[in-house]
Amino acid sequence: MDQKAVRSLERLQETASTARVLNLLRIDRLNRRDPDHSTSPFFENETLNKSIVLKHRVRRDEAELFPDRRRLATKIIVPIDVNDLRFGGRTIFVGQSNFEQVMHAAFGESWGQNRADREMLEILDSLPSLDPFLLRERLRAARRRAAISRCRTPTCSG
Repeated sequence: MDQKAVRSLERLQETASTARVLNLLRIDRLNRRDPDHSTSPFFENETLNKSIVLKHRVRRDEAELFPDRRRLATKIIVPIDVNDLRFGGRTIFVGQSNFEQVMHAAFGESWGQNRADREMLEILDSLPSLDPFLLRERLRAARRRAAISRCRTPTCSG
C-alpha cells in the first residue's frame, strides 16, 4: 500500500472513532448542532477540540523526541485548514521533550492555564488504545464527561 495513502489526513476524514483514531474534527461536524456537544466538549480549547488524535507506533527516527523509551505515543494532529485536510496539519506528540513549548506555540497563552485539557491529554496518553469502550470507561472513572458518546457513525459506540 502507498505510504502517502496510509498517512493521508483526507483518508481519516470519514473515521470518527476507532481503537487507533479519535477524530474530533469529524465528531464536531456530526454533532455541531447538538447542545450536549457544546456544553460538554472533549477539550475546552476549540482548536484542540477539532484535532485528530492517534495512537502512533514510534518510529526509530522519532524515538529521540521522547525522554523515555516509549514504543507507543499519543499523536495530536491539528489541521491547518479544518475545511480542507489536503493542506495537512501540525503534529504534536504528548510527552515529547519540548511538549510545553510546542503546545504553547500551537495554542497560545491559554494552554498554560488550561488544566482540564492537560488532564484529558494525560488520560488519552495513559491508554493503550483509543477503543471507544475503553475510553468511555476511563473517562467515567476519572469523572470526566465528553459528548463524544453521541457520535453517529458505525465505528463509534456510545
